[in-house]
Amino acid sequence: MDEDLLSIELEALEATFPDELVVQRGSECSDRRHVLEVLLPLAPRGCPGPHAAFVAGRLRLGVTASYPDVPPTIALLDTKGIGDSRLGRLHQVLGDEAAALAGEMALGALCEHALELITAENTPEGMCAFCLTSVELPAQCCGGGGGGGGGGAESGREGLMRLACFHAFHRWCVV
Repeated sequence: MDEDLLSIELEALEATFPDELVVQRGSECSDRRHVLEVLLPLAPRGCPGPHAAFVAGRLRLGVTASYPDVPPTIALLDTKGIGDSRLGRLHQVLGDEAAALAGEMALGALCEHALELITAENTPEGMCAFCLTSVELPAQCCGGGGGGGGGGAESGREGLMRLACFHAFHRWCVV
């Protein structure tokens, strides 16, 4: 491992994510094989407020002494609003990206890719606990704050309510 290059990469990451990034070293790491771990909270970019986010989590990149020749390990922790199949797919995509970047300083690219993925996945999933119908949104309304779907004031994101636990419900079912 080239300590100087890693130091430059970490400095760039800390400048990019000054308030969010956590770097753990040595005994602070959750895995003894890691010489350091990078932890980054994941939340969709561009949300107008905290309740517009339907997914969240934390990214952990585990760096071994063989980095960058061996890509970092990837873990998605404390995920909310993301079902098992979607979580597995996100993990696979990030793992494939890490493998493709083997031999390169990849921590920044993986952090950015994880944020892009979580932003693209900012849609609720599952069923409304009250009416037992889907809370999933049509594809055209998932990118930005509402509209799309069925027309009227209660369509799209405006028609949903998210609790702190990230369960989503239809507004008309709760009122």
